[in-house]
Amino acid sequence: MRDEIKLISQTLSVGLLRYICITLLDVSEDNHPTPGHSRQADVHSTVQEVGNLQAELQATKDEDEQRALQEDITGKILWFYQQGIRSEVDQILAEVVNYIRNEVNVLETDYHSGLREIVEIIKKASHVEDDDITHLQRIMHDAGAGMSRHKSWLTSRAAEQARLSRVLKANSIPVSP
Repeated sequence: MRDEIKLISQTLSVGLLRYICITLLDVSEDNHPTPGHSRQADVHSTVQEVGNLQAELQATKDEDEQRALQEDITGKILWFYQQGIRSEVDQILAEVVNYIRNEVNVLETDYHSGLREIVEIIKKASHVEDDDITHLQRIMHDAGAGMSRHKSWLTSRAAEQARLSRVLKANSIPVSP
């Protein structure tokens, strides 16, 4: 269990560091007046979606279908947590940026270059390259983009069944449902 928690933590932290860098670069280039470009998660609908996927998982017997459902569930949960973390980071970064802009006596050029320096420091943070982390990040991003591995699996299965049915009909072999 401890290894799983570490893996999830590393998965979320890599994305978080990238998010902070992008946000600070945007601010330093005046693309966004303050941080806050994360997509907010709807708590109720996300919990409901995960519950529906878990019910489907419990009802299914096919191992490949179970794996696809497990990945969808994991991806949605990771994405949901990531959105919550980003929301908190947005609030803190907004306070930091506003403080620097309003309270610290720095020149505008120093302000922009200072934010870019912070980004460079963050980029130097150690990154763990691991296939498991990459896989978790991929399913998390797929969930955030609304992509479902289970729906893809169902589509592939239906296409394979249709192909098999055509082959069997072409060979005059009776098809049983």
